[in-house]
Amino acid sequence: MKRRSFVRALAAATVGSFGPVAWAQEAWPTKPVRLIVGLAPGGLADIAARLIAPGLGAELGQPFVVENLVGAGGVNAAQTVARSTPDGYTLMLSLDATMCITPALRVVPTPFEMLKDFAFMGRVLQAPLVIFASEEFAANNVADLVRLGKSPENHLFYGSAGVGSSGHIAGEYLKALAGFDMTHVPYRGAGEALTDTVSGKINMYISTAPSGMEFVKTGQLKVLGNTGSVRTPELPDVPTLAESGVPALKGFDLQAWAGVLAPAGTPPAIVAKVNTALRKVVGDPALADRFRVLGVTSGVTSPDEMRAQIALETERWRKLGKDAKIELQ
Repeated sequence: MKRRSFVRALAAATVGSFGPVAWAQEAWPTKPVRLIVGLAPGGLADIAARLIAPGLGAELGQPFVVENLVGAGGVNAAQTVARSTPDGYTLMLSLDATMCITPALRVVPTPFEMLKDFAFMGRVLQAPLVIFASEEFAANNVADLVRLGKSPENHLFYGSAGVGSSGHIAGEYLKALAGFDMTHVPYRGAGEALTDTVSGKINMYISTAPSGMEFVKTGQLKVLGNTGSVRTPELPDVPTLAESGVPALKGFDLQAWAGVLAPAGTPPAIVAKVNTALRKVVGDPALADRFRVLGVTSGVTSPDEMRAQIALETERWRKLGKDAKIELQ
């Protein structure tokens, strides 16, 4: 009898200890969720987060609040997320530049280890980069750009969303392969960079299409090339760099992509819940059409597929950085 009483007491204590935790995970979310973006408003990550957040909120029953935490090309935001409590209330929509490029190429290691310090909830989109230039710029395509760059009297400047961004690395990789020089000018976001490109203060801005399409539509900017493997339906007349006629660029293929992540240790049930919600939200035809108009391909992968892509591309950029002598300070 005493033994049975002890077992009952132990069982009750176990339920009392673990029941509320399990219930809390099951009930998540019970308050607003922060969705952090490490880049300034107006770029691909910010636009994607603001398109996806309302749907996640509707699907999961609590607001998803987009918060821009700008600095060091997304590194500051990623560090903040990595150090956050792994309870599902601090997430990040991050670009590949923060997840793969910067860790692979930065001379000083990042203050986090991507595969160790984060839980992955799925890639949500990918998009080629484009080279925006003022309508007054002498080059009308990438072949023209390479010729201008190789001329001793020309000193070209290109902008990006920051050191280590996809635009920065695309520019460095382009000039390394094609054998010409241009100076990188980092910006904190798309707004000022595009204004400076329109005015001619810099010659080009390399970024995803959403950031500058309004300027293209108004005739203030033109697009010289697309860094992806195929032309986009939104810019059918803009050739890829591989189609530019520059032999060194044959096979050039670089696309930015974004995914959702959380601090390591986030309960698997929450990871699965977010992945399921993302599939429903991003899979909505109306939202897919909105992304398509921006030159973006949307679609959600599994957490394991996102982890594998980060591992593969980090190694790819490490090798390319070594071969092309690209490194980030």
